Amino acid sequence: MKILGFDGPSKAVILKYEYDAIGMNEEGRILLAEAKYQDITPSSISGETLLSQQLLDPDQGLLAEAKRHQDRLEYFRSHIDEFMNVLPNSSIHDPAKINACIVTKQAPLI
Repeated sequence: MKILGFDGPSKAVILKYEYDAIGMNEEGRILLAEAKYQDITPSSISGETLLSQQLLDPDQGLLAEAKRHQDRLEYFRSHIDEFMNVLPNSSIHDPAKINACIVTKQAPLI
């Protein structure tokens, strides 16, 4: 995130939820990034099961992770004052400038 101009703590922040990366740039934009690495086992995946295992699985699917990250974002927005000590600028922030993303990486199947 530093390459993109975001500054923040060098390790995960835990306040009710675990936040993998939190950063803020000079314009006051805040980015909450969640990192997910998925190692797909080629022997257990097929064209028929790819969607159900990787996207729709209720525990580890990307859709479930997106819902959990939405909960993290909502908590962050409603409790931003609790995060002021981990952000580089402690002034009040515009909730519209808070963005969240999930960064995924998967080992190639071939």
